Amino acid sequence: MSVQSLPAVFTSLNCISFLLIISAYIAVKMQKKGLHGALMISALTTSSLFLVLYLFYHFNIPEPKRYQGTGIIRSIYFTILISHTLLAAVIVPMIGFTVYHAILKNHKKHKKIAKFTLPIWIYVSFTGIVIYLMLYVF
Repeated sequence: MSVQSLPAVFTSLNCISFLLIISAYIAVKMQKKGLHGALMISALTTSSLFLVLYLFYHFNIPEPKRYQGTGIIRSIYFTILISHTLLAAVIVPMIGFTVYHAILKNHKKHKKIAKFTLPIWIYVSFTGIVIYLMLYVF
């Protein structure tokens, strides 16, 4: 496997994380807290692996791929990219705080923080997939 093939790998991890997060949300709504915990640990693991590979890629590739689209689609791409990037920086500590309170079994605080963490994590995961598709597929 070459460094150039990593975007497809870490985007696959992003897809898996996205599906795990949605599944974990459904599990907690169905009162299946054990399943919710297992799914969230899996989502955290795949998201962490994604982040490690993503950083490895960007520290080891001489020139990252530039978006080639023009017109309105270029504006849409950069709007998605900017919102994704800003929220990706915010979501890492938010996930940390959310997991911290889950580990402490401080369910009230965990739930309060998770109400904000969940939609942002879903958005960042989903827009990461969209960015990859726009950059490498379309």
